[in-house]
Amino acid sequence: MIKLILKLNAVTLGTQKISTENYHAVDREEKENAHEMLLSILVKLENYVINNEFNDELIDELQETKTKFSQEVNMIVSALNDFDFELASNNIRMLIEQLKSSPKTSVSE
Repeated sequence: MIKLILKLNAVTLGTQKISTENYHAVDREEKENAHEMLLSILVKLENYVINNEFNDELIDELQETKTKFSQEVNMIVSALNDFDFELASNNIRMLIEQLKSSPKTSVSE
């Protein structure tokens, strides 16, 4: 009886370990996807901003992206709201470079 309980506990602990590993793998994949998505949005938006144009859809996507770079994103949006395309372009370029040099899993909050 005691051996059976110990085996059941070992199986339960093993399952929890696998579940935790799966969670971390999914979490890491989500962060990598967020990194690529943010980078993609910024590159597309930069093409508009360089020409002193807006793309409301991309700006909305940018604001909705969950990222630890929310302060930088807010600075970009603020510059666009003020029609300061040069500042927005500079901020976009700096954030793109920052993203390219940071690990893919560091984007999400």
